[in-house]
Order: sequence, then structure tokens, then C-alpha cells
Amino acid sequence: MTEDNSVNISGGKVQGFIQENNGTVTQNFINHVSDSLSGQTSGTEQFLAEKELRQRKVLLSKVKQYWIEGVLEKSLYNEAMIQLGLEKRSNAVELPFRSFEELPEESEQILPTETNATKVFDQIGEGRTLLILGEPGAGKTITLLKLAENLVARATENVSLLIPVVFNLSSWGSKKPTIADWLVQELLSKYQVPKEVGKNWVKNQQLLLLLDGLDEVKAELREDCVQAVNKFMQDHGQTEMVVCSRIVDYEVLSNRLQLRGAIYIRSLTPEQVNRYLDAAGEQLRAVKTLLTEDTVLQELAKSPLMLRVTPFIIRCCGNILPA
Repeated sequence: MTEDNSVNISGGKVQGFIQENNGTVTQNFINHVSDSLSGQTSGTEQFLAEKELRQRKVLLSKVKQYWIEGVLEKSLYNEAMIQLGLEKRSNAVELPFRSFEELPEESEQILPTETNATKVFDQIGEGRTLLILGEPGAGKTITLLKLAENLVARATENVSLLIPVVFNLSSWGSKKPTIADWLVQELLSKYQVPKEVGKNWVKNQQLLLLLDGLDEVKAELREDCVQAVNKFMQDHGQTEMVVCSRIVDYEVLSNRLQLRGAIYIRSLTPEQVNRYLDAAGEQLRAVKTLLTEDTVLQELAKSPLMLRVTPFIIRCCGNILPA
């Protein structure tokens, strides 16, 4: 302790001070040491907090660049986004406390037209988990990425929110890793997140997992993948999650995901198809005419993806359409 009563706690200064004062430690000395240690701890904590905040910002930036700007904004639906119809499918997931009063028809409910996946996800509440099902080309990935876009925007503005990250389950392979280990490896290989940081995020349940492509997991491994996801949720029950899958590949599985809700993306109605074609103007007027005459094309047009590529299909079949 110097003449101005300050305390230097580096090296052996504290021990030397105590020896010089015959082992006597005054309350004033204790207070000074406590203040000094608190100052050092606060500095360390601040550094770690700033480092973690930067890691969070970098990850959010990469999710936005890779998936929102790189996929969603460049998707086939970007020119004329169709409001996809959604249907509740609570019987598609394994609920621990399914209502005894729920009638069979109540497990499948058409949701209001203005309802999107973000609204459904928000309505579930804290600890949200959701399954998105649909036919091939129905818009499952686009629906997931629209949800991701909203969640990334929120997480960018509010650091207390979970970090939304998009993963593709197709990389969950034959070694059958735990979902926790797989996430850490995917964070490292796809987003360049150091393993220790990834482990902490997974362990502390700081991520919001957006898992696309359950149907892209090898057929012989899908049952194991579903079980791995369920085991992960049992061990990390506060983690929020969304999983996407083709409905036909999901319904043949003997196990169901233990999530809190499920929605099915409905096929396009004739009215939606006509609105899309009308919005495109003269360019697709010939397509609209052909659709009224060809039942095969009408069936194809129920899929948003197929509707968008129908002009190219018609050209390949020999019909000449306006450019």
C-alpha cells in the first residue's frame, strides 16, 4: 500500500504488505484489494463480452449473405412472391400432451390466408419448435428462408435474442454423430466458427436452428436422424428449432419429430396461379391460355417451382412463347 493508500496487487506486493504489517490486514486494505480485483474482472468480462458480440455479428452477417442474399433474394420466386397457403398438421409431430378433446379433423386446419410461417412460429411461444412439410417444389426452403430473414433482422437489432442459423441436414452422415457434435462441425466448416465457440453456443442453447432437407438425408439414415434430433431436444430443451421435409418422405418414417407444431404448405389454387400469371403481364399470357386447355400443365402449375418454370417446359415441348 503506497502513501496515498492505493494498493498494488501485482506480483508479491500483497503478500509483502501483509508480512510488513505483522499479518495485520485492515478493512481499508481489503476494500482497496477488492476494488482493484473488481476493476480487473470487469475489464476481462468486457473484453470477453465484446469478443462474443463480434462473433455473433459475424455469424449473423454470414447467414444473411449466404442464405438471404445468396439464395432467397436470387430465387425463382423473387420476381413475384406468391403468398403460400398453410395448413396446421399437429398430427405430424409427437406431442407429449396431446389434447384428448382434439378431434381428428382438428389436427388438420387451413390457416387464414395472411398467415405466414413467422406468425405461426411466433405464436408457439418461448422454446418454439416447428416442422415445415410440403410437396416437391412447394416452397419449403423459401418459406424457411423467409422466416430466417425475419429472425436475422430481429437478432441483429436485439443482442438478447437467439442466433438464427441455417443448416442442411443432408450432411448428417453415416457416422451418425450426435446433433450437438454435428452442429459444432457444421459451424466450423460452413461458417468458420471456432469449435470452442460453437460448443459454447450449442451447450448454452444460444442458437435458433433452421434445419433444411430432412428428406435429403440418405433414406437408410432418416430414422436415425429423426431419433438424433429428438435426443438433442431432450438434452437441449430450450433450443428453438425449425425442420423442413418433403411430406412423402416424412410420412413413411416410423418415428415422428418431437416438436411443438407442424405446418403443411398447400398446393396453389387456380386463383393464385392466375394472379401470378396476370402480374407477369404479356410475357406469360400464352402460358395462361395453354393452362386453360391442358390438364397436365394445370397439375404442374400447382407447385410454385413448376409454375415458374412452366414456360421453359412448354418451349422444350415445341411450343413457341413470347420471350
